[in-house]
Amino acid sequence: MIAKYPLQVAVVDDDQDMLDIIKKHMAGDGIFEITTFINPEIALKEMAQKDFSIALIDIQMPQLPGDLLLKALHDLKKGMQIIIMTGHPSITNFHACFRSRANDFVLKPITKNSLYAALNRSKDNIDRWCAKLEELMRSKKQSRL
Repeated sequence: MIAKYPLQVAVVDDDQDMLDIIKKHMAGDGIFEITTFINPEIALKEMAQKDFSIALIDIQMPQLPGDLLLKALHDLKKGMQIIIMTGHPSITNFHACFRSRANDFVLKPITKNSLYAALNRSKDNIDRWCAKLEELMRSKKQSRL
């Protein structure tokens, strides 16, 4: 099973300027297709209905904090890669995110290089899982022969 490209990426941040910067960095890339959400509650509803592979989530949002959104997404979408964004790096924030099973993090202000590095690590994880699933399916098919 090969990953479907472009990979669908949900970006959730309560700062419209940050969403615009990320969209600008990702424009016309062909590997990642970005959908932005300024409201995490709306984002959660949309992500429940659509096939997003990666979520890029701000940790501090007033409507629904990023760590709670992360937990809700893990309950909803087991294989989704989740990257946390923060402008307030602290051991407490990082520990809470990784304890909640974040796959990666990126520090604000976000640069194009740091954004692509995190997204490419997630893409590589997805590709590995798809290759492993494909291998298991082939094995199962051959064992039936």
